[in-house]
Amino acid sequence: MRTSTEILEKHPEWVDVWGLAPIFSLVRQAGGEIRVVGGALRDALRGVPIKDIDFATTLLPEQVRVAFEAAGYKVVPTGIKHGTVTVIVNAKNYEITTLRRDLATDGRHARVGFTASWEEDAARRDFTINALYMDEEGVLYDYHKGLADVKAHRLVFIGDARLRIQEDALRILRYFRFTAALGLTEKSQIDLASFQACCDLRSLIDNLSAERIRHELMVLLSTPSPLFALQLMAEAAVLPHLLSGVTTVGFVPALLKVEAQRKVRASPFGRLLALTSDQTPLALAKRLRFSRQETKQFISLYQGYLRLKTRCDEATLLQLLYRVGGERARDCVLLVQAVGCAVSDNLYNILDVHHNTPAFPLSGRDILGLGIAPGEKVGEFLSRALSWWTMQAYRPTRDECLAFLKNLMGKRLGRKDQ
Repeated sequence: MRTSTEILEKHPEWVDVWGLAPIFSLVRQAGGEIRVVGGALRDALRGVPIKDIDFATTLLPEQVRVAFEAAGYKVVPTGIKHGTVTVIVNAKNYEITTLRRDLATDGRHARVGFTASWEEDAARRDFTINALYMDEEGVLYDYHKGLADVKAHRLVFIGDARLRIQEDALRILRYFRFTAALGLTEKSQIDLASFQACCDLRSLIDNLSAERIRHELMVLLSTPSPLFALQLMAEAAVLPHLLSGVTTVGFVPALLKVEAQRKVRASPFGRLLALTSDQTPLALAKRLRFSRQETKQFISLYQGYLRLKTRCDEATLLQLLYRVGGERARDCVLLVQAVGCAVSDNLYNILDVHHNTPAFPLSGRDILGLGIAPGEKVGEFLSRALSWWTMQAYRPTRDECLAFLKNLMGKRLGRKDQ
């Protein structure tokens, strides 16, 4: 199917702002054909911001590399095994993938071969809305009625849903992720055959790597309104296959309600905590293969949430802001309000004013410089000074902090003399 230049008429800035002209031109000069494919077209048709633009081409990866390097552009073989290279044009990254067909699938990965057929390439994609292509003139190619599905906010597998899932079980998670991304909110909007296939084949998720599961889950939790998708996942009994022991959506509904009231969105980590609040954070981080830094951040978020839940006041929040940073402190406030703690407007004002806290002006050397011998007392005095400084909303200067320390030490020494 070919349609008019509908997309370029709606987005005339694409070629200029995104710098697409050199890409089309170089591939054409190399004797190939290239089209924009997938998510950029889907998002443009939906009127939402375009994050990335990907291309499909009849050229082989090596031909793409030679053409672009000869023109002075950097080429990175990001997925060369699957036919993908990344070209850097005007300081932007573009993935260019050779047209493919599946030679063999095992439920986790596909062995692909290259093809010159756009129809074959479209047939191996997951959903109709992701199988749209647009050429240099803005002509849209739609091989599976994806345009109609985009406009109707429908999410439908290409061909037999069960077969597509058996080819790659990750498509179950992508089904729910796109359900959230499309903003679907009720059962009447989903394709029941696709949903039933996800239900029936959910055990195949157990064969997926933790890294692939984590990526899809965190992207889903990053969408503006993930609740309906999560509820579908609970109904389909998919959640336990992602997060052992998790069968419900936790207090995500309450958290999203608070987000709407406060006009601020929790981070994916904050939403994950709301989904899994009765899980041990370290075990959860291991299950999802978080990096060391991500694990540290998630555990600090969990601990901060428990602390603020126990004592929800300005002093505790000021200390949290300094210890865990603005984003996690904000998540903590949203989370404790979601579970029913009384949160004053002033706490949100503190978040706005002190989103980026200054560095504490003292260190252990300052304690030693005041005559305290090395040992546990150094940490004790420094901690007391830090607590006092945070209670003063980070306003005291270095000299004022030193004066506080001298006064504190004098009182301690005075008590000892007595």
